[in-house]
Amino acid sequence: MEPASLLPRSPNRISVGEKQLLIVLGRAMENLRTLSGRIETAYLSTLRFVVLIVATLFVLSAGVILINGLQRLLTSTEVAEEPVTVIPGEVLASVATKKDVNSAASSSEAAQAAADKKIFDRWKSGTFAAYHQSYVALARRYNKPEDQILTRDQFAEELGYTVDAYQTGDDDSVRRFVNDPSYAAQLTATAKALPSDRRVVGQLQQYRAAQKTAQTCTTDYVARRMWDSNATSCSNWYEYPQGCAVVRDMPVQRCVPAYPEGITSPAQAFAQMDLGFRSLWTSRQTKNSEDAAAKREALQAKQASGMPTLVQALQVFGAFLIVMFVFLVIAIERHLRRIAQTAPPSLLPAD
Repeated sequence: MEPASLLPRSPNRISVGEKQLLIVLGRAMENLRTLSGRIETAYLSTLRFVVLIVATLFVLSAGVILINGLQRLLTSTEVAEEPVTVIPGEVLASVATKKDVNSAASSSEAAQAAADKKIFDRWKSGTFAAYHQSYVALARRYNKPEDQILTRDQFAEELGYTVDAYQTGDDDSVRRFVNDPSYAAQLTATAKALPSDRRVVGQLQQYRAAQKTAQTCTTDYVARRMWDSNATSCSNWYEYPQGCAVVRDMPVQRCVPAYPEGITSPAQAFAQMDLGFRSLWTSRQTKNSEDAAAKREALQAKQASGMPTLVQALQVFGAFLIVMFVFLVIAIERHLRRIAQTAPPSLLPAD
C-alpha cells in the first residue's frame, strides 16, 4: 500500500495551513472593515459637529448684524447743541491783559417795532439795571474826583446796547443779552466778579493814582479860506493878482493831556470785560454748533448704513441655510447607513 503522502491531493481539499491563513485574512479584513466603519463614523460625527458650530456662528452673526442694522436704521439724527458756559475768570483775564478773547431782522412794521421797544425797555429797566449797578459800584470806588459816572442810558449807549441794535439784529450779542436768560445771568455774574479780580483791581488802583503826564493828539481837518494863484474858478482869475479865493480843508493837530499807556479807567475796564464776554461766548457757541453738526452728520451716515447692514444680515442667514442643507445631507446619509447595518437582509435591495 502506498504512503498517504504519495497519494495525489484533491483539488477541493484545503490544507490546514491554508485554512488558518484564510481565517487570519478574514479576521484582518473584518477588523479593517470595523476600523474603517469607526473612522467613517468618527469623521461624519466630527463633520456634523463642525457644521453645527459653523451654522450656529452664522445664525448668531446674522442676528447680531440684523440687530446692528435695525439700530442704525432707527438711529435718531436729532442733536442738541451744548449750552455755552463762560467763567468770569476767563473774561477778566482778558481785561487785565488788554487782549481779545477768542476774537471773534430788521422789521419795518410799526407793530413789530413797538413790540421790540417794549421788550427792550422792560429789559433795560430790569436786567440791564442790575448790570449798570455793577459798573456804578466799580466807578464809585475807583473813579477820579473829576470823572462822571455814566447814567444808565449813557452806559447802554457806550456799550452799544440800544433799541436800534436790538431791532436790526446787527449785533447778535444785544439780542442774546435781552432774550437769553442764561447769557444774561453769566454776563451779570462776570460783571459782579470784576471788583474782586486782583489783576483788574491793580489796574484800577493805578488809574486812580495816575496823572495825565502824556499827550493824546488827533488830527482834524478845518475849512479855511485862502488865495490860490492856480485856481480858475472865478470869473476874473486872469486879472492881477492872478488866481481865485478858495476854501481848503487844512489839517490841524490838537493835543490834550492824557494818562500814560496801560492806564485803564473803570468805564474802560467794564467795556473790555463786556466785549471779551461777547467774543468768548460767540466763539464757544460757534464751536458747539460745529460739534453738533458733525455729530448730526455722523448719525445720518450711521442711519444710512442701516439698510446695507440688513442686506448683509440676510446674506449671512443665506449662508446659514446652505450650511444646514449640508448638515441635512450628512444626517440623511448617516441615517441610511444605520438602516443598512441593522435591517434584515430580506428588506435590503438586491445587488
